[in-house]
Amino acid sequence: MSKFDDLVREKIAIIDKSPERFQSEVEKAQLQIWRDIQSQFDRLETKGGKVVQSAKNLSIIDQIVESLAIASSRGEYLEAVKTFLGDFDQAAKLTTELTRIIESGFNPTEFQRQVQVLYRETAIRQLFNNPISNTQETLRSELISSIAAGSTFSEVLQSARAVVIGSPDTDGRMLANIKTVATTSIAVADAGYSAAINAQNDFQWFRYTGGEIDTTRPFCEARNGKYFHKKEIEAWGSGKNAGDVGGIKKDGTWDGQIEGTTESTIFTFRGGWNCRHQIIAVSISQVPKSVIDRNIANGNYKPKK
Repeated sequence: MSKFDDLVREKIAIIDKSPERFQSEVEKAQLQIWRDIQSQFDRLETKGGKVVQSAKNLSIIDQIVESLAIASSRGEYLEAVKTFLGDFDQAAKLTTELTRIIESGFNPTEFQRQVQVLYRETAIRQLFNNPISNTQETLRSELISSIAAGSTFSEVLQSARAVVIGSPDTDGRMLANIKTVATTSIAVADAGYSAAINAQNDFQWFRYTGGEIDTTRPFCEARNGKYFHKKEIEAWGSGKNAGDVGGIKKDGTWDGQIEGTTESTIFTFRGGWNCRHQIIAVSISQVPKSVIDRNIANGNYKPKK
């Protein structure tokens, strides 16, 4: 196996496995967060086993909800995010190395480095702001509803616990929020960095590649492992002729497609939400003759004389 293939395999492994490792760490972090805030429920006034419907208890609820944000922004969750972001950096490093095989002497421009940084910063906001604020609001709503319904202290505690760490049938609210974000963010970040590099170098040939899982959508399954010319890929995003490749509906869309997918952003958004596949630039020497012939026939490529 060539060095190029080894690097592709390594990059795919990071994009496939990193979100799963992160989600496993988030489950552990939820337990720590629950341990940090659980004792605060003892401050609630009760009478006859039920939580008293009082302004004081509503104030305590607000304090508990605020303490959840503090607990979430430190400890195990913070460390899990740091490790996850390290995988962003490693994927970008592999993308740079792959580009150097095609384009000898390549070094990222300042713009390309900034693109990678901005995707990383976007992921930080997505992993802290939305999961934490959504968990807070869900917890606040659940606690107010429980107290308003005259619930016992045990019922209130059980309800809050289900929000924070989940139940046998549901994920904790934080984990539920980050599942799609985790899978999508690292793949989009790497694809966006790659797209900036591809545009600068005007690469023309690509391989659509990645692992397949039970939820792999028809769009990706039809393309996985295959080679395409740039114009063929652009056609997918434009909603126009997609050639003989399957997975696209008559209206030019496909299941899981990210809104805003165009002939330009297709290189970043690829198959859509949760897509783990990558569109990797390759040299023409790697492209099968049948693919080159196809693109000569459809007018996408004119060989140099």
